[in-house]
Amino acid sequence: MQGIVLLGIFLKATPFLERSDISEDDLMDGVEKSLRKYFGKRGEQVVQDNLNAVKRGFNEVFEVKQENTEEVAA
Repeated sequence: MQGIVLLGIFLKATPFLERSDISEDDLMDGVEKSLRKYFGKRGEQVVQDNLNAVKRGFNEVFEVKQENTEEVAA
């Protein structure tokens, strides 16, 4: 599932969404369609678990700002 979470992070951290000119809902609909194609034969729960992992990666990623090392050393 780490790779699936990374998909969500990738979709959030890159300009993919802006350049595609689609809404987040349309993006997630496309992700769900792809997950169904790939995981559908494994059952609905597998599809939903993977979709939730993508959404969490997308919604929960955040930037960690680097501290100014000169300020820390002072």
